[in-house]
Amino acid sequence: MELKTIALFGGTFDPVHIGHLRTALEVQQALQLTEMRLLPCKIPPHRPPPLANSAHRLTMLRLATEHSLLRVDDREMNREGTSYTIDSLMSARREYPEVSLSFVVRLDVFLTLPSWHQWENLIKVAHCIVTLHKGEKFPETGAISQFYKAHTKAPEYLKKEAFGGVIPLIIPTFEISAQRIRTLLKEQESPQFLFPEKVYKYVQKHKLYGYTQASKKVKTGG
Repeated sequence: MELKTIALFGGTFDPVHIGHLRTALEVQQALQLTEMRLLPCKIPPHRPPPLANSAHRLTMLRLATEHSLLRVDDREMNREGTSYTIDSLMSARREYPEVSLSFVVRLDVFLTLPSWHQWENLIKVAHCIVTLHKGEKFPETGAISQFYKAHTKAPEYLKKEAFGGVIPLIIPTFEISAQRIRTLLKEQESPQFLFPEKVYKYVQKHKLYGYTQASKKVKTGG
């Protein structure tokens, strides 16, 4: 019997943009996952605090995923202290003991796993789906190389086992970043079409990321 498959795609989503959403959907569809959940991080352990507060980021994420196949998982927003992935996976495992559970990371993030809290226990709770672009490769030596070689599995493994595999997945490149969106907003320029229109309107309404203009007029010829 095939297992139900749930994947958690974490990030600060500061703000959520088309690259986040399309990557999550690409992974869900390529691996035929039952659920893809976007997991906003409240207090990131390896980077500066997000500019927008938790409530704003969670609201923007919910606006962005309305009427979509993607779901929002707010467990880290409801937990005090640093948002460690292992804690979120263990929480999800307790909630869904019989499912195939995964967490999604980019290749560059996967390479930093040895610096994560209890990183060697992650694979004991869930699978790890590693997204990479065409031409990118895993390292040949080092701790993370050994970890990858010891646990790499084919995609069908997700529906057979509840945890324990590293599944590499090549996806399209999306050259969109939250940093660029924040820069445009701070400079009072329009980041329209880089993230969902509902999120853009929310940013304008609440004047997030240094954006102070409700709208910016476009010069037209006459």
